[in-house]
Amino acid sequence: MNRRSRESIGLFVLVLTSIPGLYAGLLPARSALATAGTPAEAAELRRHLRRGEVEATGTAVAVGVAASLLAGEAWPLIGVLIMSGYLINEYESAARRGQERPAGGHPTP
Repeated sequence: MNRRSRESIGLFVLVLTSIPGLYAGLLPARSALATAGTPAEAAELRRHLRRGEVEATGTAVAVGVAASLLAGEAWPLIGVLIMSGYLINEYESAARRGQERPAGGHPTP
């Protein structure tokens, strides 16, 4: 079994830890998604969410592919895909919480 180089491990960690910032920069804040005030505001946030998910995921995959080519291993790309899936789930969960809120009210039990 080959030992991974320090550079390979460093690339994996660097790429994996940069992905949340990428999503945060391109998607609406999860708190805004969860607390959208009006149905129109919620619809606009969801529109931005969908576009941001495509942009962030596409960029993340490109970074993962590049890091995997540099490392000579698939682990950076695998890490990016797992982290992207986790973050998309978190953003979608926040959007669902925002849809469950009555306009101007608190979430339904």
